[in-house]
Amino acid sequence: MPSKHNQDGPQPATRPEGTRDPRAEDGNRDTMQHQAHSPELIRLPPPSGGPFKKTLYNLLTQPLCRIIGLPELNRIYAQVTDADTDIFLTELLDELGVSVALSDEDRARIPVDGPCVVVANHPFGAVEGVILAKILREVRPDAKLMANYMLALIPEMGRIIIQVDPFGSDASTGKNIGPLKDSIRFLRQGGILGVFPAGEVSTLNLKKRAITDKQWSPTVGRIIRRTGVPVLPVFFKGSNRALFHLLGLIHPKLRTVMLPREMLKRQNTTIEMRIGHPIPPAQLKGFETDEQLMDYLKLRTYVLRNRDEKPQKRVQVPELPGVSLVAPKPREVLEGEIEGLPPEQLLVDAGDQIVFIARRPQIPACVEEIGRLREMTFREVGEGTGKATDLDRFDDTYWHLGLWSRTEREIMGAYRLGPTDEILTAEGPDGLYTNTLFRLKTKFLGEIDPGLEMGRSFIQNRYQKSYTSLLMLWRGIGTFVARNPRYATLFGPVSISNDYRSFSRELMLRFLSMREAAGWPLAGSVKAKTPPKLKPLHLSGLVINSARQVCRDIDDLASLISEVESDKKGVPVLLRQYLKLGGKFLAFNVDQDFADALDGLIVVDLRKTDPKILARYMGKDEAQAFLTHHGVADESD
Repeated sequence: MPSKHNQDGPQPATRPEGTRDPRAEDGNRDTMQHQAHSPELIRLPPPSGGPFKKTLYNLLTQPLCRIIGLPELNRIYAQVTDADTDIFLTELLDELGVSVALSDEDRARIPVDGPCVVVANHPFGAVEGVILAKILREVRPDAKLMANYMLALIPEMGRIIIQVDPFGSDASTGKNIGPLKDSIRFLRQGGILGVFPAGEVSTLNLKKRAITDKQWSPTVGRIIRRTGVPVLPVFFKGSNRALFHLLGLIHPKLRTVMLPREMLKRQNTTIEMRIGHPIPPAQLKGFETDEQLMDYLKLRTYVLRNRDEKPQKRVQVPELPGVSLVAPKPREVLEGEIEGLPPEQLLVDAGDQIVFIARRPQIPACVEEIGRLREMTFREVGEGTGKATDLDRFDDTYWHLGLWSRTEREIMGAYRLGPTDEILTAEGPDGLYTNTLFRLKTKFLGEIDPGLEMGRSFIQNRYQKSYTSLLMLWRGIGTFVARNPRYATLFGPVSISNDYRSFSRELMLRFLSMREAAGWPLAGSVKAKTPPKLKPLHLSGLVINSARQVCRDIDDLASLISEVESDKKGVPVLLRQYLKLGGKFLAFNVDQDFADALDGLIVVDLRKTDPKILARYMGKDEAQAFLTHHGVADESD
C-alpha cells in the first residue's frame, strides 16, 4: 500500500450526513448491515485558490477521472451494498470478477487459533489486501490487517484495519505509537494480523532488473520479535502493467494516481495466492536485527514464486537399446560370502543387521550386487551410468562397506572407501575417483593423506524412510576409523540429485560453496573440471551470490527448499550428515558421465568434529582413544 507521503492523489469520499461510519469500533454487524452505503469510494479533492484554478478543475476533472478509472471504480463500489465487512469483501471481488486460485493444502496452513503475523508481498496496491482479508477471515473471523492509505479508502474495511504508517518519515513516528501498541496488544490477545511490510506497491527496480517490493519495514520485525509469534508467509503472483512501472520511474506519485486504474485491470482475472509453512518463533529468535529478520521473511515469501518452476526433468540415462540391469545374485551366495568373512571385518552386529567391510576378491558376488543396486537406486532419482551395472576400476582397489539384512537376506546399502596412503603410494592421484571430477593440487593431497575417500554411497529406496540404515552405515565407518585412527580425514563427492528443482540445487550450491570453506587451509586447493554455470539469483530484490547472506544455517536453507519442492523435502540427509560432522565444501562439479549430477567435494576433519557426535558412531571410549591418538583433548565433559 502506498505510503502516506503519496496522499496527493485521489481521496476517500465522505459519507452522507447522518450515516454511520463502519470504522466506529462497536463491532455490531447486525447494526452495520443496515447502514447507508456511500455512492462513491473516491473523488478528486476540490481545488483551493481563485477562479482560474476552479475553472481549470471543472474542465479537467471528468477527463482525468476517466483516465485514472474513478467513475468505473465508483460504479463497482456502488453495486456492493452490504456494509458487513465479510459480505462486502466477497461482493466486491465478485463485482470485480476477481477469483482467487488457492490450493486446499495452502489454505490449511492458516492457523485456526493462536496469534500469528501474516506477511505478504504487495504487487498490485489494493486488491491483494481485499483478498488477504477475505481468505484470512474465512478461517479466522478475528483477523485484522495493519494497513495504511489505500485500503483505508474503503470504509467497510475500517473495522478490521489497524491504520498505521510504520513505513514513513520521522514525522509519522509519534502518531503511530498508538496503532503500533494496538497491533502488539491484538497479537498478545491471540489475534492474527496480516501486513504488507513493504508499505507500498511493488515497483520496477532497474538496478536489480526486477519488479519487487522495496525493503520490508523493520518496524514489522520489531512487532514480531516483541510478541514472539509465528509468521505465515504469503505470496501473490503477478504485477501491475508496464505503463504503471514506467510512470513510477518518472515520479512515485504517478504510481499512486494510477492505482485505481490498475485495480480495474484486475477485473475478470484470477489472482494466484500461495501460502507457505508457518515459521515458528524459535526459528526467528536468532536474527540479530529487525532488518535481518525482515530480509529473511521477505526471502521466505518470494521463494514461493519458484513453485512455478517445473520439476527438474529426469535425465534419461543413456541406457543402451535392450540393456537392462544385470540379474540379482542369488541370496544364498551373498549370504555365504558375508558369513565367510573374518570376525574383524564384521564391524557392527545389531541382530538383524550387520555392517561388513571387505575387498572385491573376498566378496566378488556381493560387489556385483552392490553395482546392480547402485545403478538401480541412482536411476530412481534421475542419475546413474545407464549401464547394466555401476562398477568401475576403482571397485577393484577400494574397500566395500555394506549393510546386510539377515531377515531379508539382501544388501540394504553400501559405501566405497579408498585409503589414500595405499592408493597414492601404488597409483598416485590417478588412483582416486575424486581425481576424475576435480583437479587436486599437491597441497590438497598432502593435507588429507592419510585419509579415506568416500563415495558411491546408496541406500535402497525401500530402506530410506528410516534413519536407521544410514546410522548403521556410519557406525560401521566410525568403527573402521576407530580401529585405524590414522585416517583422520574423510573426503569425497556428495551428489545433489536431479530429483531437486534447479532452483533448489542452485540455492544449496550457493550456501555450501567456497565461502563455507573460507579460511580453511584447503581453500583453493581443488578445482572442478566441469564447474556449474550459474547466474545471479534474483530473489526479493536481493542478488544472492551466496544464500548465506540470508540463511544462517542448514535449517534455514532446508526451510526455503521445502517451500519450493512439491514433495516438501529439504536438504538431502547425507549432506546434513556431513555438515554435522563439520564438513566443508571446497568445489562443485557437474558429472557429465552420471546424468549431469551435481557433485560437491566435501572434506571432514574428524579431529575437529564434536566429540559427542564422534562417540555416537565410534563409541565413547573409542572416540576418546581416537582423539588422544591425535593429541586432541576431549572438552565435551
